[in-house]
Amino acid sequence: MVEIKSAHYISDYRLELEFSDGMLGRIDFRDYLQRGGVFARFQDMVYFKSFFIDPVSKTLAWPDGIDIDPEMLYHKATGAPLPEWAR
Repeated sequence: MVEIKSAHYISDYRLELEFSDGMLGRIDFRDYLQRGGVFARFQDMVYFKSFFIDPVSKTLAWPDGIDIDPEMLYHKATGAPLPEWAR
């Protein structure tokens, strides 16, 4: 299982992530704005920038319990295929 080691804000809705296997990748989270629900909070840039690495799950998280599966982030950042269970 891949974990997030670090996350850095670049600009707009783009973050650079470093993974436990040493891979680096950039993700544009703008498409999450279209999903609505809990991700509607991302429209507030101050909130979006309040991301952190959850110390337990080792994934990207935001206040109020929002987080994104690390394998999905790895797929989006590196282009690696999703695990079978995530398809």
